[in-house]
Amino acid sequence: MQIVSGSTKECEMWFFNIFLMTLQKNVGLWNNLIAFYMKHEHYDMALEFFKQMHIEGISPNIITYACTLKDCSNIRPFKRAEKYIV
Repeated sequence: MQIVSGSTKECEMWFFNIFLMTLQKNVGLWNNLIAFYMKHEHYDMALEFFKQMHIEGISPNIITYACTLKDCSNIRPFKRAEKYIV
């Protein structure tokens, strides 16, 4: 899978292009995008996509919350995530 083996920048471009080309964005697509940014410690981007998901009317599921909170172990990203989730 490219997300695991490729460079972060390559994966980001590839994944973001797929995201943009997809006409109907479902919760699974949002979850993967959020998980990608969390995995690579781009917490700000992940939380922005989490917020955008809400704006576009997509309801998060348990996986969305797990992806969003899993890697927010340091207090700064967790405090930011908390305002979207609580």
